[in-house]
Amino acid sequence: MIKKTRSAKADIPKKKRGEPEYELQCECVEWFNQNRQDWIMFSVPNESTYKRKEKFKKSGMLSGAPDLVIIKPNETFFIELKSSAGRCSAEQKALHIKIDSLNQKVYTVRTLQNFIHLCTI
Repeated sequence: MIKKTRSAKADIPKKKRGEPEYELQCECVEWFNQNRQDWIMFSVPNESTYKRKEKFKKSGMLSGAPDLVIIKPNETFFIELKSSAGRCSAEQKALHIKIDSLNQKVYTVRTLQNFIHLCTI
């Protein structure tokens, strides 16, 4: 019997795709923590593996929830972070419409500069 061998190519890890939205969120959080101590910001973890997702949904996780919530005097707003090529899912779009209908603001942010602008107006 001939033993099948793996090719050398199989041992080379595939180029890992970057996580541009995660990286953008980290940049925004770092800037906020250094520059806006007078406001409150927190993230909304809303991604998980399927097994954990059911557990989190039971405890209040909401699919499509924006990534960040920012509270400043007399105003709260929501931030959805997207890469330059990223698009909002149908769930996100529907929730953004509902947030809007409650007279609350939700912004889609694609750059740190855009985030900084929202936090300085």
